Amino acid sequence: ALGGRGSGYELARQAGHAVLTPVPALVGLRTAERWPAELAGLVLEDAAVRLGPKASGRGELLFTHTGVSGPAVLDLSGRINRRLLTEKQLTLSVNLIAERDAEFWKRELLQWSRSDGRKQLGTLLARHFSRQLAERLCGISGNCAELRAAGVPGGVRDSLIANLTKLPLAVTGSDGWEKAMATDGGVPLDEINPRTMASRLCAGLYFAGEVLAVGAPCGGYNLQWAFSSGFTAGSNS
Repeated sequence: ALGGRGSGYELARQAGHAVLTPVPALVGLRTAERWPAELAGLVLEDAAVRLGPKASGRGELLFTHTGVSGPAVLDLSGRINRRLLTEKQLTLSVNLIAERDAEFWKRELLQWSRSDGRKQLGTLLARHFSRQLAERLCGISGNCAELRAAGVPGGVRDSLIANLTKLPLAVTGSDGWEKAMATDGGVPLDEINPRTMASRLCAGLYFAGEVLAVGAPCGGYNLQWAFSSGFTAGSNS
């Protein structure tokens, strides 16, 4: 939006540098599921999101008209967009309340069956979530919103617990460059001197900011990197 057209990457290539394909980062994700649009604007205060065994995010999760956003997924978005260059979709696993695991919900459902057995499951679940989200969770867990807490079948209970702690969302893309707050990709760090930002391949060439393959989490860290690397490059050139 400020006029950047990627000329820095082309200059780096002309100087002999590799360029890891730039992709949008710190950007909302689009899902194959349509139901998040029904909850657009709803925020989960502390969700835990996992992409495979090694990549995870935590924090606020926002449902949008196209999928999900918020710090819990923004920090993963660059990595996800990179993988989507070669994969059609990726599956996120979402724990809707990070501090509450499957054992917590087993105990909670058991307690409900004993103390509130005549009440509907959707009503009880709305003690922890908005009514709209509670109904959606029940809908994808066996249409259990109107079941009495004392009569929930084991299979439905297990499905609900799984969706509370490992809700699958199929990510097919992102909101793209127009909404992205940062870039993932650029000149590999092993091709520059980290003390001076100088190129190891071309004398007199220095790099700074997002032209380098540095991706930082939410919180102003990408701006800090831009300022610090710019200062370092300028001080040494």
